Amino acid sequence: LADESTEARGSADAVQGEAKAESREEENTGRRRKREEEKRRRNLVWGNESARRMKGTGRRTTGIKGREKTSKKKKKAVLQLRQYQQEVLQVALERNTIVYLETGMGKTLIAVMLMQARRQMRERSGKICIFLVPAVALVIQQAAVVEQQTDMRVGRYSTDTDIKYEATWVQRQASQHEVLVMTPQVLVNLLQHAFLSLSSVDLLIFDECHHTTKDHPYATIMK
Repeated sequence: LADESTEARGSADAVQGEAKAESREEENTGRRRKREEEKRRRNLVWGNESARRMKGTGRRTTGIKGREKTSKKKKKAVLQLRQYQQEVLQVALERNTIVYLETGMGKTLIAVMLMQARRQMRERSGKICIFLVPAVALVIQQAAVVEQQTDMRVGRYSTDTDIKYEATWVQRQASQHEVLVMTPQVLVNLLQHAFLSLSSVDLLIFDECHHTTKDHPYATIMK
C-alpha cells in the first residue's frame, strides 16, 4: 500500500509538473505576443508622428516605420558669410568698389550675395544683372556657382555661343534669366551695336578685374 501510494503521488506530481510547464509556456507565449504587439504599436505611433513632422517639408514617408525619402527638389544651402565678407558686402551695396582678396577667400560668394541682395531692386526697376568673366570656361563655372547657391535663373553667353545680336536680344534674355554670365567681348558687342545701354544694368560684376588693362575688353567697357 505504501508503495502504491508513493507511486500514485509520483504520478500526480508528474502530471502537475507537466501542467505547470504548459502554464509557464503559455505565459511566456503570452508575454512574447504582448511584447510584439507593444512593439508594433510603438512603431505605428512613431511612423505617424514622423509623418506629421515631415508634412510640408518636401519629403515623404513610406511604411509604418516612416522611412524618409528626399524629394527630387533640392533645397539650396543657406549662405554663411564670414565677418570680413559681410563688411565687404555692405560696402559693395553702398557704392562701386574693388574687392581685393587672396585666392580662396570667397570673392565669388560675396558677388553671389550681392546679386541676391539687389534682386528685389532689379525686379522693381526692370534692370538686369551682368556677371563678367574673362574666359569661356569661367562662364560655365561661375554660372554653376550662382545656380548652386541661389534659385536665380542664369543665362550663359560667350563668343563661342551663337548669339544673334538684335534690338530685342537683351529684353528676351532678361525675361528668361535673372543673371547673365558672359565674357566681356559679348558685352562690348552689345554696347557697340547699341543693343544695350549701361543705364539698363543694375549690377555689373567684373570677375578677375585685374585684367582691366590696355586693350582688354574689360578696359574697353570701363571707357
